Amino acid sequence: MDKSATCRLMAINWRTVGTILERVVAQRLDAQRLEELYIIGVDEVSHLRHH
Repeated sequence: MDKSATCRLMAINWRTVGTILERVVAQRLDAQRLEELYIIGVDEVSHLRHH
């Protein structure tokens, strides 16, 4: 669910949703998840089309 829909559903401010998301991500996201990463691909066609 995106932030706008969450704001409407929970009747809370956009900033509040962002703060909650930041806290949950900081607590639950593995900090070492990218240690093995060595190549990142970017599709410039989709990037230019705002996908």
